Amino acid sequence: ETNRGRAAAADETTDQIIARVEGGLPVPPRTVPRSTLDREEREIKDMLLRTSSLVGAAIVDTVEALESHDAARAVVVVEGDAEINAMTAAAIEEIISTIATQSPVARDLRFLLTLYDVAMELERIGDYVANVAKRARDLAPDPTLSASAGVLQMGRLAVEILGDVMRALVDSDVELARHTAARDDEMD
Repeated sequence: ETNRGRAAAADETTDQIIARVEGGLPVPPRTVPRSTLDREEREIKDMLLRTSSLVGAAIVDTVEALESHDAARAVVVVEGDAEINAMTAAAIEEIISTIATQSPVARDLRFLLTLYDVAMELERIGDYVANVAKRARDLAPDPTLSASAGVLQMGRLAVEILGDVMRALVDSDVELARHTAARDDEMD
């Protein structure tokens, strides 16, 4: 008799799930333990910090390859872009999984979507750096760039801005974010 009761309860649950899927019943709100969502957000931020470190190192290496006419160093940057792409893809996959499994709302959803945007931008920056490294490789046999070109200074500024952006994100530092956004004029 106990087994029949369990079977009936399972059938009722199955019927409710089917009715929800078919639109017959509203989906009840699901509460997720906050600690799980917080942990997943931290893991994603860590993934993006590691990715931004690789991007920053690629910028530094590209600037130094330009400065020293080191074609081999530029090639290492170009080849390293695959790792940046893979890390970005993993972060994006984790973001999508977190949204799908944790059903975040309001602030948490906005934060995860911001992390998604950051991941996409890091991937894009990595691609740009790889393209500049290709040009550095091509320019290696040529004479030194003119200091007035500003390319080397722009590369160093890009590393500083990237670091400040990631610190502002991790620390939720609004003031640093505003200050860093204003530095874009220096780059322009």
